[in-house]
Amino acid sequence: MSGGGGGGTSTQEVRSVPDWAIPYVTQYAQAAYDLWKTDAISTYAGTIIAAQNADEIAGITGLANRGRYGDQVISKAIAYLDDLINGGYLDGTKAKFLSALALVTGNSTTDFASVNSRIGRKPYFVGDPDAALLAQSLVTGVPALYNARMSALIYKDNWDKEKELQAHGLGYGVEMGKHAAIDAEALRRAGFYQREYLQGTYILDHKLWVQQQELAVVRLEIFGNALRALTGSQQTTTQQMEGNKAMAAVGGVIAGATLGAIAGSVIPGVGTLFGGIVGGVIGGVVGWFA
Repeated sequence: MSGGGGGGTSTQEVRSVPDWAIPYVTQYAQAAYDLWKTDAISTYAGTIIAAQNADEIAGITGLANRGRYGDQVISKAIAYLDDLINGGYLDGTKAKFLSALALVTGNSTTDFASVNSRIGRKPYFVGDPDAALLAQSLVTGVPALYNARMSALIYKDNWDKEKELQAHGLGYGVEMGKHAAIDAEALRRAGFYQREYLQGTYILDHKLWVQQQELAVVRLEIFGNALRALTGSQQTTTQQMEGNKAMAAVGGVIAGATLGAIAGSVIPGVGTLFGGIVGGVIGGVVGWFA
């Protein structure tokens, strides 16, 4: 059969960029390529971490020393209260108490000696040859007796007062007992402040590293955007062309009539004319819908 009226394919290139814009598009593409391949876009090169100043360092060091070694006043207060609550001052065996007691008894002894030297002699009778001082012999042993009684009184007074201080010191003992935890907390805070500063530097360093990694992506994305923008500037279209149906139907009628006439002459009772008519109709239908 003749296909004179049949369809075919058609290829056509369409460029949406006008001729006058081609140089600018080329420059745009080149600039995007240069940004991708060069270091025109770089990370921040300035200072991102402030150094710790002297006051901050001194403050952290002082806080750490306070927590590590405690306060000297508090330490002495704790030692005193520990001894006081455990009855270390009741018996009067402390050096300062003994020193004060010696001062009292020493002064009384000195005073007795000063008075004793001034006591005169009183003879029993006129011409008594005994040279002993009667007044002095009568007061012999009085200083020792006085000092013994005074010492006993002082020991008793010390006992009573220290018992009162012992009961009073119990309340302060509870308060002083907290300072171990206070010192530990001060030391922990000092370490926390130092770690906080270091952690901040690590975070900033990591952010800068991430920025460096992202810049490579940014440069590539710039070039990719340029490619995407230019990809649609020229298109090639291929399509199936539809033929002339009338011409195809005529060709089908001619071919069908010829074949039908030949078949009618062969088949008994059909005939050439009738075979040609039927073949032409069938050929025209096939040609139209082909």
